[in-house]
Amino acid sequence: MWQGFPAEFSRRYGNYVLGLTNRLEGPDGQVTEVKSIGKMGKPYGAIDISFSTGWRAFSVKYELRLADVVVFSLTAPGFWIVQLVDRGSSAN
Repeated sequence: MWQGFPAEFSRRYGNYVLGLTNRLEGPDGQVTEVKSIGKMGKPYGAIDISFSTGWRAFSVKYELRLADVVVFSLTAPGFWIVQLVDRGSSAN
């Protein structure tokens, strides 16, 4: 299971995450390490960046489901603060 990055983010900030062991600080303050990987994508040779190893553990730990809203804030190279939108406040 991978979590891909938006193309514009990858283009602008990929050097702050690609090839690093990224640390995701969850809403409870616990940190999970995840690897980032990149591959040449389309169009125009853009690099597709994804979280790989460790992402599944993070998503299981916080019981992420389809349609959950997750906000990632890159605060330093390889360090993210992750917020989960209150599921009770969203329409089903």
